[in-house]
Amino acid sequence: MMRQNFKDWADREFGYPIPQEYLSFLEKGEPEPAGRKYYVTDEGNALEISEWFTPDNIPVIYKNCREEKMIEEYQLPVLESCGCTVVLSCNSDKDTYGHVLLRTSTGYYDESINENIYEEPEFVAENFAVIICNLKDAEELEEMGLL
Repeated sequence: MMRQNFKDWADREFGYPIPQEYLSFLEKGEPEPAGRKYYVTDEGNALEISEWFTPDNIPVIYKNCREEKMIEEYQLPVLESCGCTVVLSCNSDKDTYGHVLLRTSTGYYDESINENIYEEPEFVAENFAVIICNLKDAEELEEMGLL
């Protein structure tokens, strides 16, 4: 039911299809628990994932991020990483559709326009499946005591 509520919300909010691999991830509810640390590698660089956003709290996180101008209208919050918001591009008209982006919270307040200005997002993975694959690999390495 929670997944269907999220899907209905996403359809209304974005008007674009959410990548099926992400919906499948929500249905499986992995990884658990949310407080555990995971690592995603991006060309040799480790990115620590501290919290996965679940379907029930994504709408509120999306609203807050939009109000703070941390994400664009077509970006769906996916997870939080060391104070950064990692988002999924959900605009099928964009060439980044389905890509996972990292939106840094580093920025500054521009007094001339009375707004927070954040750095541009950078690519973390080609698609959500890469994130899931890397997380599963990292979890196995962690269980072996290598991370």
